[in-house]
Amino acid sequence: MGYTRVLRTATSTLEHTFDVDETATDSSTPVTVTVTDANGTPVTAPGTATSAGAGTGRYTLALAGQPLVALLTVAWSATIAGASVVETDTVEIVGGFFFTLREGRSSDSSLSDTGKYPTAKLITTRLETEAECEEICDRAFVPRYGRAVLDGTGTGELLLAGDNDIRSIRAVRVAPRVGETFVALTAGELAALTVTRDRVLLRTDGAIWTEERSNVIVEYEHGLTIPPEDLKRATLVRFKARLNIDKTN
Repeated sequence: MGYTRVLRTATSTLEHTFDVDETATDSSTPVTVTVTDANGTPVTAPGTATSAGAGTGRYTLALAGQPLVALLTVAWSATIAGASVVETDTVEIVGGFFFTLREGRSSDSSLSDTGKYPTAKLITTRLETEAECEEICDRAFVPRYGRAVLDGTGTGELLLAGDNDIRSIRAVRVAPRVGETFVALTAGELAALTVTRDRVLLRTDGAIWTEERSNVIVEYEHGLTIPPEDLKRATLVRFKARLNIDKTN
């Protein structure tokens, strides 16, 4: 399962390689691709992937720019070694990166060698650096998507545990009981929500969160607009170190 990040509104080329043990293996049938959001809703119509060449096992599909930060699941359906398989990747649509690839490469003269440091390696290492920083600091430094399934409290307050720096509440759905249909809050009900500094989602219209297990789904955006400059400088240093991690003890 692969994972990558794509800038919001930017077009991108998704890719996936099928392997049998250590051997890249082509599909004997056309490879179909479906892209769904975190709720399982299709983002685009199913498409047919393009082979990168015989014997490569690698397939690509163009993804149009997405207007909102999101977490997408990309399912690749193929016939590999006579068996029908579905392999999935995760694509996160984000509101920015800690630094551009140009900034990353120009941060040290040794990285100018595109043979040693191809663009694909820079992309992978930037992702590793960002993920490491976010895990250490327990926060996102660029706008990102979040989704939480919560227990209704029977009060007007609901704790959004997990993510700091909530930017906006995008959608909320509530089910009266387990197994029953989720109903989306109206635009007016969403406008009556506020998030306190300690991440409590508060209903200011007097309504309550129906008490039940896992009956509230909240979709939101979180993170800073841009990372602080001192953190950006530090991650550029770490970026270079990770690019050369195989050369260290």
